[in-house]
Amino acid sequence: MTTTYRLNDFRQVTLDASGNGQCQLQPSGTERWHVNRITVVTNQAPTTTPIPVCAVYTDSVDPGNVYDITYTGSQDATDADLWLEKGQLLIARWTGGIAGTVGTMSVFGDRVVY
Repeated sequence: MTTTYRLNDFRQVTLDASGNGQCQLQPSGTERWHVNRITVVTNQAPTTTPIPVCAVYTDSVDPGNVYDITYTGSQDATDADLWLEKGQLLIARWTGGIAGTVGTMSVFGDRVVY
């Protein structure tokens, strides 16, 4: 028997001295996620430069695992249709931002508990 709940989770990272950082999310051992929206934001002012690039990956930071990429990583969202199973990762990686800025990846959708 499975039960479906609303998925609304997030992780944050403080960008390092080079303006880079990454964070990750994953389903717990008794869940699978159907992600239908991913947002990435930073706490920098909208007109402040440089604006970081943010790439979202599945499983590992590898060119073959890019799910989506935005050149406005300080505030963007993507519609998704992505199933994540136990052990799979969703990773957001910001590059070229402002040191000390906090990046946040949020995911929305369904959390299926079995």
